[in-house]
Amino acid sequence: MAEPKPKTAAEEVFATEFAVLATAERIAAEGLPNGAEWQREFSELVRKYRALLKQAVKMTGIGDATQSRLLRIQHELEAKNRELLEKNQALIRAQEALLQSQARAQTIFSAYTEALPGTVLDGRYRLERKIGAGGYGAVYEATHLALNTTVAVKILQPRGGSVTPEELDRFKREGISACRVQHPNAVNVIDFGISSNGFAYLVMELLHGVTLGQELKRLGRLSPQRCLDIILPVASVLAEAHAMHIVHRDIKPDNIFLHRPPTGEVVKLLDFGLAKLMAAEDGSHPEATRGLIVGTPKYMPPERLSFLPYDGRADIYSLGIVTYEILAGRPPFTAQNGNVAALMTAHLQSVPPPLASFAPDVPPILEAVTMRMLHKVPSSRPTAQEVVRLLRPLSHH
Repeated sequence: MAEPKPKTAAEEVFATEFAVLATAERIAAEGLPNGAEWQREFSELVRKYRALLKQAVKMTGIGDATQSRLLRIQHELEAKNRELLEKNQALIRAQEALLQSQARAQTIFSAYTEALPGTVLDGRYRLERKIGAGGYGAVYEATHLALNTTVAVKILQPRGGSVTPEELDRFKREGISACRVQHPNAVNVIDFGISSNGFAYLVMELLHGVTLGQELKRLGRLSPQRCLDIILPVASVLAEAHAMHIVHRDIKPDNIFLHRPPTGEVVKLLDFGLAKLMAAEDGSHPEATRGLIVGTPKYMPPERLSFLPYDGRADIYSLGIVTYEILAGRPPFTAQNGNVAALMTAHLQSVPPPLASFAPDVPPILEAVTMRMLHKVPSSRPTAQEVVRLLRPLSHH
């Protein structure tokens, strides 16, 4: 059988050109799931065209028309890449402005809540002392006057500095969603309402212990087994919530509570009252239309930073960040010198450092599942139910 005839230099150039053009056509037809992949694909195309151009210039068999076409396509690709970079930067600047606005509103609200102890809500709950605060509001130890029992009351911080009728109506729906999540590892929501002076509030069981955030500050990183003890209950709660189309939207160490009653530790996921009830929405994107960010950028998935549609897999990305932080003693991405823009860019574009570089004792399966949870493409992440199924065999409990 005759040997295939070797390609000439001109044929090699044309073959490579057609392959690059096919890739460009595929991108145009199918799109890519996120900005980082766009940039990588276009950078690779530009590199190949530059190499082609250099080769073409050296060859006498390629005419001016081919060289002009190569130059034109190269310039188009570079222009598209610049456009994508500019859009990413504009998005990050908009997010930074929203965060600064929310920080100012939170400072004002925090000062106001210091004066609330002693207030009685709707003649039923007397606020005794402030025991916590966060992005969503302030938490008080309170007395249920009719039953003479101790409860926790969370006063919700108004978004944008004032409460609209639409927000109050939405809060009522979200209060219902909080009560729907009945799980041993979700904080029990007893009541919710709007006080006579316009405060939206949730009444919950009073917990005793520390948050995961406090535990990590005290101990640094935790062992793989301790990590599983915390993450598996959270994933179990999320699996049940996601089945009801409820997305938490703010999974982070400060919202995971290590409740320590006399019977032994129980992991509790907080703030389901602020969850998004997907099935109750009209299809609009509430964050984009109302000009706010619900959640914490340090733990926020790329699709939410980009104001794209999202579902329960957004919670999985956030849980992946938390898992990584527990095992490594640090999150995969940090805001160096308080640079939130760089942090958001990392969530959108950067690959997390290998977990083994910080925690060599982590079992391979746990590391693999954690890194899958951090995938930029939501459909490539495991579901909460899959996380439980994959990691349960590693747990000693």
